[in-house]
Amino acid sequence: FNVAWDAGPPGQLYGFPYFRNGCAAGCRVLSAEGGSCLCDTWVEDISFVTESDARIPTEFKLRAALKLGAFPPTLYGSQYTLCTSSLCKSRNGVNVYTRNNGTIDRDTIFEFTD
Repeated sequence: FNVAWDAGPPGQLYGFPYFRNGCAAGCRVLSAEGGSCLCDTWVEDISFVTESDARIPTEFKLRAALKLGAFPPTLYGSQYTLCTSSLCKSRNGVNVYTRNNGTIDRDTIFEFTD
């Protein structure tokens, strides 16, 4: 999956920690084997789409925002079901599969059909 680095300061070649630049705040310089940066990281575990949204985002927006993929929902047996609410059906080309209680949350799988 891709790492979404913030843009670097004006005039800086890279927006990510780079060994030749002395890495960055929150990073440790590792000089062995040609050098690299060991940096603190964090994971955001949030829902991109919620029940309060008016529509499912476009495929383009979903692909841009969601960085981890999923296996086809059928591989999970009966854990996932095709959502049929008006929200789930609001975007052509996207099937929405929910887990357990039918709520769109961090476990939801978006399948692109076009």
